Amino acid sequence: MKNLSNEQDYPEIIFLDLNMPIKDGFAFLVEYEEIPEAIKTFSKIVVLSSSISPDDINKASTNSHVFKYVNKPLSEKYLDAISL
Repeated sequence: MKNLSNEQDYPEIIFLDLNMPIKDGFAFLVEYEEIPEAIKTFSKIVVLSSSISPDDINKASTNSHVFKYVNKPLSEKYLDAISL
């Protein structure tokens, strides 16, 4: 486990799938609210999902912690479009 007291230990991008076993992406976003502000400021969440549901897309895209919503499958074109 990394020591997250140093900014360089924070992930720059968190790829988040909405449909995961045990805990879905929306549950993750609720828990993400509880982590230190420094991590939330440094790390960008990119939702990577196969969901085409307008409700899922809207709910994820309007979350203040979500930087970008990208549809699966992930391609080099989409990776290039994720400009931090």
